[in-house]
Amino acid sequence: MCASQRLGAKSPIFFGLMDGDLGAMTSPIGKNTEAAVDQVKQLLDRLHPDAIVTWGPDGGYGHPDHRLVSDAVTQAVQASPEPYRLLYVELEANSLKKNAKGFLKEFYGTEARYLTVRVPYTPADLKIANDSFQCHASQYTPEERQEDMGFLDLVYQGRITFRPWFGDQKSDSLFY
Repeated sequence: MCASQRLGAKSPIFFGLMDGDLGAMTSPIGKNTEAAVDQVKQLLDRLHPDAIVTWGPDGGYGHPDHRLVSDAVTQAVQASPEPYRLLYVELEANSLKKNAKGFLKEFYGTEARYLTVRVPYTPADLKIANDSFQCHASQYTPEERQEDMGFLDLVYQGRITFRPWFGDQKSDSLFY
């Protein structure tokens, strides 16, 4: 909530799951993930967003909840009759390899050829992002929060990179 406020965004919508609960063993298996898919579908029906941004299949750095969020959002989008624009936020592999330090070293990179959407940001945008990142005091030390934002700027190099989910490509061949 703090980060959303600092970004000037609406308050987040919570699904009632705690950190680590999404992938928890349930009976029936996958109950939490299916509940998340259902809630995402309801949000899509209510909000009709112009674009949807989520984690890529790697979850950024392999975090199981992040991977399952990506799965749930992707499942909801591909089941929808609406042609939503779904994008996965990613870090470019070569830039990550050259510039990542600290926590960012744990992230998986994506080859640049897949990152076809690149949205520029300004120093003012970076300051706002840094201010919002400071809200994550329970997850990172003050030094890590300051250091990681600086390295993110080196990795992104002025543009946030996204990989589109290409659910609407048409072809009569597996090889396009």
